[in-house]
Amino acid sequence: VRRRAEEPVEFGGYKFSAPKPYFEAVIPQKAGLFLILVQRWRWTRRLLRPIYVGECDNMYAALLMNGEKNLVRWLMHPRTAAGLYVSVLPTPLMDRQARESLRDRLVARYVKGVDPFLQGFSCMESPSTMAVS
Repeated sequence: VRRRAEEPVEFGGYKFSAPKPYFEAVIPQKAGLFLILVQRWRWTRRLLRPIYVGECDNMYAALLMNGEKNLVRWLMHPRTAAGLYVSVLPTPLMDRQARESLRDRLVARYVKGVDPFLQGFSCMESPSTMAVS
C-alpha cells in the first residue's frame, strides 16, 4: 500500500504537512518545525526520510526569504537528485524551548547516525535567530 502524495507524514507522533518539493512548497509565516526530506535508498514503509530537522520563529522567512544557510549542503546530498522535499509543522502555541526540545528528539530518532553523508554536520543548528529584513 503506497501513501498518497497529499497525505501528511508522521514523525515522533506529530503530523507534518504533506512533503512538497522544496522550491514549490507553500511555507507559512508561523513558528514551527520543518523537515528536509529525501527519498530513501531502498523501498520501505516511508518513501521519504529526513536529513534535517529545523525550528524557527518564522518558517517562511527562514526557509525562503533569508535562505536557509544549509540549503547548499542539502542540495549536495546524493539523494537530492531524486528530489528535495520540505514538510512543516506549525506550532504557534509552542515556545522556542519546547520547539528546540522536540527538534532534538526528532533529530536523535530520525537523523543522527543514519546518514553517512551528514557525518560531522550539525543537524541541530537552528535558524531561529534569522530576522526578516
